Amino acid sequence: MKHYMDYEKKYKEQLNENIKKVIEEIDSDYMNIKISKFAEKYDESPESIKKKIIEDEIFRKIFAKEPSKQNFYQNVAAEYIKNIDGVEDFEVLPQGGDKAMYMVSGNLIQGKSLKNKNQNSKSIDFYWRYYKYEVYASHKFIKEEGGAQDNQYQDVQNFLNDSRDNN
Repeated sequence: MKHYMDYEKKYKEQLNENIKKVIEEIDSDYMNIKISKFAEKYDESPESIKKKIIEDEIFRKIFAKEPSKQNFYQNVAAEYIKNIDGVEDFEVLPQGGDKAMYMVSGNLIQGKSLKNKNQNSKSIDFYWRYYKYEVYASHKFIKEEGGAQDNQYQDVQNFLNDSRDNN
């Protein structure tokens, strides 16, 4: 097994899969809404847009789902971690709500127990057992600096600071 995850390769594979699905899903409610909005925006008929999607692969790419909006990076990381020798009971944890897990000042806390719902901690992404250890992990994937990426970097720093006092 590789000791790293090739996110870019996996991203392109998923994007190509999503492009293929555009034709399969062209008559779905989701795609009809997307096509209708596009047609209205550019003063075209939905039928002409559908025809162009079917005939033109480059145009079809406009309607493909963006992998990064499908929990793609989290799913890729999860699949990678699950396949590491020694990993057992792997779980993708809920992102919010009563069953989400948080690390606050060195304490592992379930969402329903949080007193201050406006606290700064983000929910923990993954749990697994690795031999005698229980592992809780935060996962973020960013490619560029600035803006929202800085916020994600800060989220991971906060998680590490909150986890420091928990062994």
